[in-house]
Amino acid sequence: RRAPAGIQAGIAFRVQPVVHVQDRGKNTQVWLSPAYSMIASIVDGPTDGMITPIASLFVPIVSGVAVFTSLSMSLPGLYVMKFKAWTLENSAHVQCNASAPKQHLAMWRKPAGDVAAVVLMVQPHVALRDLYNVTVDIDSTTLVTASILRSSDPHVTAASLSGTRTVQCCWGLCKFTDLVIAKSGQRYVLQFDSPGVKTTFTQPFEVFGPSTLNVLRQPSGAVSDSDIPIQPRVRVTDTLGELMVRCQRDACQIGGAAEVTASIKVGTGGLTLHSIAGTLVEPVVDGVANFTNLVIFGAGASFSERDYILLFRAVDLYEVESSPFKLLYVPRPPTGYVLAAVELTPFSVVSFDATQQLIFVKAMSAITGMPEVEVEIVSVVATEKVDLRRQPTSLDVSRRQPTPLDGKSTKGSNSFGEFDSSARRFAGTGVGGAPSGSRDHDEELRTRA
Repeated sequence: RRAPAGIQAGIAFRVQPVVHVQDRGKNTQVWLSPAYSMIASIVDGPTDGMITPIASLFVPIVSGVAVFTSLSMSLPGLYVMKFKAWTLENSAHVQCNASAPKQHLAMWRKPAGDVAAVVLMVQPHVALRDLYNVTVDIDSTTLVTASILRSSDPHVTAASLSGTRTVQCCWGLCKFTDLVIAKSGQRYVLQFDSPGVKTTFTQPFEVFGPSTLNVLRQPSGAVSDSDIPIQPRVRVTDTLGELMVRCQRDACQIGGAAEVTASIKVGTGGLTLHSIAGTLVEPVVDGVANFTNLVIFGAGASFSERDYILLFRAVDLYEVESSPFKLLYVPRPPTGYVLAAVELTPFSVVSFDATQQLIFVKAMSAITGMPEVEVEIVSVVATEKVDLRRQPTSLDVSRRQPTPLDGKSTKGSNSFGEFDSSARRFAGTGVGGAPSGSRDHDEELRTRA
């Protein structure tokens, strides 16, 4: 009628077995109090395992009931017991585990998420186990604490776990009932700790909800210094790509306002010579952020720009990139510029790459004392029809004419040469270090070095 439980080797069962003598109708024979005893024995179990003490194996039958009071197992392991009394038919065998002292935690039931910010659909259960991986069901005092295993995923790292995070085990099982994960994510792992025992972890599982940014409309037709004709539109989705239409700026189950920030991806476009302006941060409305006035200021019409890529970010959401696109240029007006042609050696059309062009622009900025954004490489042409690997290069360098604040001439100089704004003249030694000369030419100056 009562199976043994709460068994640890060398300690009396917490729950001792009770055996009834019944008739064929399963009625307890309350009139039966014979002289013979009820005997407990082991049918199967660990080698050398036995029930102790010997005297506890025999108990009297009183009013058809035999109550054992001090049974214990000598060794840990899985046992099969039976109970017998004189010529009475044997009862069914009883299986029980005798544990060793608790040694580690193990998952009993794995958690499963539904959506963020609500109680987990399937709550985790943890078992106390011994070194033989047997549940220590004698234990009803150990406390176990749950936490999120921190990882390299910034969204998982930023999430919080709430609810009753510490529970008391009962008969070796530790059951959580109301855990809540605040944010969505694909690789959540819960960690369970208790003093003096080995930690256990869940397998990665997913919690749905706002998770990812997706580009709903790609930027297109961008022209330097002008609003992008087709402005980008970005949406918030879950990990399955479903639009989070309930995501609003101040209510989106993320760790901050639902706002999307646009920028130019590092290493694309004109490197450090470009910039982006306009309203760079847009709020999410019904799961979508609409950009309306983004403007890109490029490095220059003939600067060897890479394709531009816009990067979109939001708090706790996976970032997204736009498709690569070219930046177009409108020809500059013919006035207000200084034009110089400089022959570069030992550069070739091939070796004078984007990095070298950037260095050249910086050098010209230092020579003229004007901002880098006012320097533009108009063209790069070969001066000889020879092997491209050693082919000399001729450049036209366009500079916006400076306007001194005090009406006086403005000069900037370094090892490359001097620029005199009052004379609208640039004289330099050339990047390759060759001698140079100069001459006036109305609105432009051409220098061959």
